[in-house]
Amino acid sequence: MPCGLSLTLPTGGLVLFFLLVSASLAKAWEGFDADTAAFIEVEPVRVPSKGDIITISHYKSDTRKTCLVEEVRHNLRTLELVIRCPGPDGKRTLVMERI
Repeated sequence: MPCGLSLTLPTGGLVLFFLLVSASLAKAWEGFDADTAAFIEVEPVRVPSKGDIITISHYKSDTRKTCLVEEVRHNLRTLELVIRCPGPDGKRTLVMERI
């Protein structure tokens, strides 16, 4: 009989564990649209660079858009993303908390 602590999870428990871990890693980065004051989320969570494609989710309208990052401005407490979205939204500035 082995001496030591072992942990066994049933198959369903293992799947639930991986779902919970992956959900916590996939959280979006929160901020607001400086032009409309709308609260938004940006994916991916990492700080994007010029030329990156990001997905923006608007809380109020429950819509998602894919946009191009044109400029990244670093400030003391915030990070500003100047983006270009297709359609009437055009060029926007998003203000995000530094991560």
